[in-house]
Amino acid sequence: MRVKADRKGLREAASLVQGVVPSKTSRPILQNFLLETKENHLLLQGTDMEVGISTTVEKVEVEEEGKAVVPASKIVDILSKVLDEQVELQTDEQALRILTSRGNFKVLGDKPDDFPAMEECNWSEAFEIEGETLAEMVRKTVFAAATERTRYALNGILLVVKENKVEMVATDGKRLARIIRPVTAAKAHDGVIVPAKCINYLEKISLAAGEGGHAPVKILIRESGIFASTSNSVLTSRLIEGHFPDYEAVFPKGTDKVLTIDVKDLQQAVIEGALLGDRESHAVRFSFKANKLQLSSRSPDVGEAQIQLDVAYEGDELDIAFNPDYLLDALSALGGGELKFKFKDTSSAALIDPGSNYIYIVMPVSIG
Repeated sequence: MRVKADRKGLREAASLVQGVVPSKTSRPILQNFLLETKENHLLLQGTDMEVGISTTVEKVEVEEEGKAVVPASKIVDILSKVLDEQVELQTDEQALRILTSRGNFKVLGDKPDDFPAMEECNWSEAFEIEGETLAEMVRKTVFAAATERTRYALNGILLVVKENKVEMVATDGKRLARIIRPVTAAKAHDGVIVPAKCINYLEKISLAAGEGGHAPVKILIRESGIFASTSNSVLTSRLIEGHFPDYEAVFPKGTDKVLTIDVKDLQQAVIEGALLGDRESHAVRFSFKANKLQLSSRSPDVGEAQIQLDVAYEGDELDIAFNPDYLLDALSALGGGELKFKFKDTSSAALIDPGSNYIYIVMPVSIG
């Protein structure tokens, strides 16, 4: 292989793919990149056998076809620290040479044929969604997925396809985020659980595809896994086996107390109101009285914070508390606009509803 490449483009592609490369594994070859030329393009591939990604490197000139399997961390390190605008890649038996204007870096590798191949796909049954829309769906749900390994199914995001719409749901048992968006030519799927790592990469390849996030993303669901394709990347992932809870059963009912507020105003009030909270209880208290809202937190060893706001509130007086991080995760994902924060009582789940087919449900915490 002999390829001339734009260093910045190659480094960006390598950094993207490196995210799926495991730092520790019982199969050392998985700590490598596969670099391969195909039809005058350079492909960069990595996998941890759960999630795999292949991306096309922009701005390359292929002088001789070939492929190499070399340590991902070394390649990224070299491309990040040399300053040349262009580099040349040459295979040397089982090694890859990276040539710059004054340097010659010979990186030892493995046999390319030993690197696991990505599954081929027939994209005729895939559905399409705009990259920016897909990235929005990921951003507004993935933070609610569980991170503990005790409830494996909740470590992923439920993906449901119904005719011409797609739904993403994530929950850790204490909060739940759901978003619905339109798609084109979708084949219905009752629901598959996609690993959070794959979901995060869906967002990355959607935004990296160019055209300001407006480029379409093809998504294909099969028994063997989920596959996504953009103009320059292909993503594959296994699915999580298990039972995702009946999320519609937890949608709050009888929420007759409603706060209408700007997202940024509530976000800042929560940040300030939680400043002196107890690390153990980790709660911010909402106290509603006749269009007045007080947010407060206290710690016996530190003190107390109180924030007063004039608000549009309908309903009886209410004292209720939440984990501020759970609120800020959702408010940060929303970014702006207006929302309705709906409550039933101090012990029932509350609902954040900004409209546009997105809801966020969060359980209160005990305030004693």
